[in-house]
Amino acid sequence: VPDAAGQCQQQRHGVLGDGDVDPPSERLDGDAVARARGEIEIPPPTFATLVKIGTFPDARSALEAGRSRDVIYYLPRIHPVEGGVVSFYPGDVAYEDGDPEQPGPRRRMYRVESGWRYEDDV
Repeated sequence: VPDAAGQCQQQRHGVLGDGDVDPPSERLDGDAVARARGEIEIPPPTFATLVKIGTFPDARSALEAGRSRDVIYYLPRIHPVEGGVVSFYPGDVAYEDGDPEQPGPRRRMYRVESGWRYEDDV
């Protein structure tokens, strides 16, 4: 059994369980977020980042876009909504007063019984 560093090395290079090497792919797996919802727990900022990355056709496009964008700081202001909570992030029209119904830019995450949904048009 490899140690943690060995496992990271194998994962980075795509080593499969049988020792074969899976060549790196530039295609991002668009279903990664959907699978993660039910299989692993991830923090909301990670979920939001995966949603954003999933909008790009491939890894190269995501990396190029990332170089030209400002860093998003996820400093949530959490408010109750029916069936769960909504987190407003800086740049969302409701960040200051918590009113989710007012018109304006959205940067928020709903974590409700029906699932998680991230909205970002800032």
